[in-house]
Amino acid sequence: MDIFILLAFLQISSFNEAYDFTCPSQAHWNIRAKSMCEPQRNYTCLFNVTFGVNVYREICNRPRILNPGHKYVYQPNLNKATCSVTRYQPKIFETSGYSDCIYQKSLCNNLGQETFEYGNTTVDIKCICNTDRGYTFVMNSTNQCYCNPSTEDCSCYLGINPYNKTIGLKDIKCYDDMKMTRSPYLRDMFNNSRTIKIIQFDNFKYNLNYVPTNEYRKKAATSIGILLLSYFVLIIVLSIMRRWIQHHRTPRQFDIVECTDCSITIAWFIDVPDECLSYELDHRHQGTHDWSVGTFSSDDVLKGEDGRRMYELQNLLPKTYYECKLRSVSKHVKSQYSESITKQTLKLVSRCMQNIESLIKYAYHVELAGALY
Repeated sequence: MDIFILLAFLQISSFNEAYDFTCPSQAHWNIRAKSMCEPQRNYTCLFNVTFGVNVYREICNRPRILNPGHKYVYQPNLNKATCSVTRYQPKIFETSGYSDCIYQKSLCNNLGQETFEYGNTTVDIKCICNTDRGYTFVMNSTNQCYCNPSTEDCSCYLGINPYNKTIGLKDIKCYDDMKMTRSPYLRDMFNNSRTIKIIQFDNFKYNLNYVPTNEYRKKAATSIGILLLSYFVLIIVLSIMRRWIQHHRTPRQFDIVECTDCSITIAWFIDVPDECLSYELDHRHQGTHDWSVGTFSSDDVLKGEDGRRMYELQNLLPKTYYECKLRSVSKHVKSQYSESITKQTLKLVSRCMQNIESLIKYAYHVELAGALY
């Protein structure tokens, strides 16, 4: 079993590319925190910028807070960082429950929409309808010129005036107030929202860091398949090894070579050195179902010149049939049982008769010796 655990660990480690660790989602945060830290509010999971892309680190540490527009990262120690260009943090950032700026920025890329102001790390983007093409807001927004997509419906539609003419820029003059936001990452944001490509999913919603591709799915499927195949191969190999060990360590030519009224002497051969072996000798009265199990070590075994081993089973009842079988034990691995053999112990009276005969012979010799003198 230890071999299997080691093999499984190495297998999973070799395919860790398909299972990049990310911080838990909001729905799973408390579950992970409870299993990792005590108390669970000390659970912290943040992006580690030291090792590049897609590396997160979790640790048990006291909760921290940070002013809006920022977040904590590991670099390699805890450090302050601004929100990425695709996210914003309008309130205080807390390490207890969050690993990134809380909100993902909206996109002004629906039909007729354009970017009015990209905002910053504390506020969302603002959208405007393209009045040059005749689009206007479906719902009246708080501000006539722009709409906040995080709090309002910023959908646009192609408006027609009573004279069957599209509403143009001269009707709603908002471009004079439009703010050109320049970013070192995204350049001019004016009328450029359609070129913004989100290369990351929302980590809080999907618990993923990158868009899944067939390459990752293939790696995951391959690793699982190889792991399952390795498991079955290992089970088969261990089963074959166990049977081989059981077969070669099974006592052979098991026999009962001597009986008295209270003991039975058994003999057997074994194909492996038995210095580190112990034995289980099972015996029962013939016709019963319960086995009595006795154990003895190789030190209690008599060894003959021909390699035969012998052992005496004592404290038996006279004139009783006993069924016996034997197996070896090595490091908790037990061999198969030998064939069972049944033998009857001698009568107790036979020993008494032998003693009486010995006394008679002794008395005869004493009397004969007296007559000679």
